[in-house]
Amino acid sequence: MANDPLAAILNEGAIVPETPSHRHQIATGLTCLLYAIATFASFLYYSDYERKNPKSGFQYLQTDFLRNLMGQLTLLQGRFDRAFRTPTALAEAAVHKQMEACEKVIYEQELKLAKEVTFYNYQLAQLANTEKQIKATIQQTYNQKSFLNRTIMKVKTFFNRKAILLAIGLLLASNAVNAQNLDETFLINDTSLSNNCQLDAKTLFVKLIRGFNLQQDTKKGVVLRTSTCGEGRIANVKTASLPKAQSSFLGGGSISERKKALGWFLAKAKANIDALAAQPCDERETNLYRTIVYLSKLYSSTASKKRLLLFSDMAESSSVFNTATPAYINNPKALLKEYDRIIASFKKDSPYPNLKGVDIVIINPMNNDFLLYQYRFWEKFFLTECGASSVQIRTAL
Repeated sequence: MANDPLAAILNEGAIVPETPSHRHQIATGLTCLLYAIATFASFLYYSDYERKNPKSGFQYLQTDFLRNLMGQLTLLQGRFDRAFRTPTALAEAAVHKQMEACEKVIYEQELKLAKEVTFYNYQLAQLANTEKQIKATIQQTYNQKSFLNRTIMKVKTFFNRKAILLAIGLLLASNAVNAQNLDETFLINDTSLSNNCQLDAKTLFVKLIRGFNLQQDTKKGVVLRTSTCGEGRIANVKTASLPKAQSSFLGGGSISERKKALGWFLAKAKANIDALAAQPCDERETNLYRTIVYLSKLYSSTASKKRLLLFSDMAESSSVFNTATPAYINNPKALLKEYDRIIASFKKDSPYPNLKGVDIVIINPMNNDFLLYQYRFWEKFFLTECGASSVQIRTAL
């Protein structure tokens, strides 16, 4: 019993003898030996397997290499994520945050604008109501006027319009009278050798002034022009004019001014007629047609009376045409037979004179057939081609 450890433990107070033991070391050594044998056997087995199967070792190395490669790729993936994806995510988050802030501001501005639009529409509605109220007030004020006041206003308006219309009518009538009250007279003296151009200036002046009838029509206007139709004297025109007196329902123009203007006109007319009568009858040509063409352009379109006085034998003797030839003197009827050819030569030189509304008086002794047919030729020409109102032949004015 003394050499049994279990018994020593069970027996309280027993003392276990301290005998040295090597069983633990032996067990450890056997275990190592068995592991070494197993390892060696495994090595032999795998060596024989690899010898029989040479690819299996290469596959193992390849698998190991791929495993290491995957590990490196995984490591690189982690580093890439840390280097790139994290900052990008942060930037995207910042952008999203800014966008949210902008959307919030826009939404707030839209709300504010909607409120302003609503207020503006309200103000417009208030203005429209105010305008309606003002119009209603004006209409009400007008309706409140008495019938008498409105009647008085209508009567005043009626009479004011009538007065204005009456004044305009009087003014127009007065202007119409003034526009029509103008007498224009041309006095032409033929100073050619074939015509007796000696004039009695005193008698001619008196008859012309009486013909203007200034004693009965004291406000009329008169224009008296004098000229000759000899060689090269077409443009030698002298004029004496008496302006129309200003007359209207408002008055205007004094008697003294009218007398003064009349005195100047009479003096000028007398001097021009004296100068015309003093012209010598020494011209070898008679530019009758060109003279009449030139003077016809001086007539006024507003004249109420137009006259043309011709002291001439009416024999055209110029580069235009020559009627004072033996062919016509011996056979004056040829003037009418060759009428178309003669007036064609007139028109070729210059357009026909415009004598519309003009009364023509020819002073001619009419003592032979040649003078008679000369008159008949010019009478037809003045009436047919020139549009004259009338043509008369007299032996004296």
